[in-house]
Amino acid sequence: MPADKEKIALAKQAMPTDNKSGSSEGVVSQQLALQPAVLASVYLSTAYLPPIDYVALWMHAGTTVIEKYEYVEKQSYRNRCRIATATGVTELNIPLERPQGTKTLICDVRLSDHGNWPVQHWRTIEAAYQSSPYFDYLADELEAIYRNPGTFLWDFNERMMQFLASWMEGLLRPESTSVYGVVPEEALDMRIRLHPKKSNLFDEYPSYYQVFSAANGFLPNMSSLDLLMNCGNEAIIYLNNFKNRKISVFL
Repeated sequence: MPADKEKIALAKQAMPTDNKSGSSEGVVSQQLALQPAVLASVYLSTAYLPPIDYVALWMHAGTTVIEKYEYVEKQSYRNRCRIATATGVTELNIPLERPQGTKTLICDVRLSDHGNWPVQHWRTIEAAYQSSPYFDYLADELEAIYRNPGTFLWDFNERMMQFLASWMEGLLRPESTSVYGVVPEEALDMRIRLHPKKSNLFDEYPSYYQVFSAANGFLPNMSSLDLLMNCGNEAIIYLNNFKNRKISVFL
């Protein structure tokens, strides 16, 4: 077994047994190389316009699998993203309805209409990126999703993932789980690891042009939308910077 795959196996043995809403807290950090030869597959949560960390995993793992049957988790990338605006980092949060409370499966979580969030999110994105190099190319397709967000968070996020993949050549359509269960031994479980309140995967992030960088400096690991608005098709070139880079698997 290759050395990095041995690390995956050892790390899984060290993880505490947990349920759908569990945590890997307390597990010693492991360093793995980001490349398909090492990461045969990666398991991720669903995410709203996910950060660069997430998309780098999506691009460089052999297969990407999105967890469809976990319990909903609050304050996560599942319903929030971070974009670079005139005032710095701005979080866009989608209000949700959970029919079964904390035991609601992510595929059953509904979008709330509280605060007319689709309009507010689109207006914030428009203000942040209307002067970016690729806004005019992306705006109509993206606005159409906000005009008709649908009923379920899972479906909304999937449409956003399809939008990203259509503009970022090299992002293959992810698979989704059919039940909640144990992740295969050769796969890397990042469903809990990627979280706004946890550390970034990479120690360094190459800079790219951002609209407000003169005022705010470069803001790393923003939503993949920020990368796409500023770099367009060259977003894939940027993501290739992370191939073979070491990632911190657990906190």
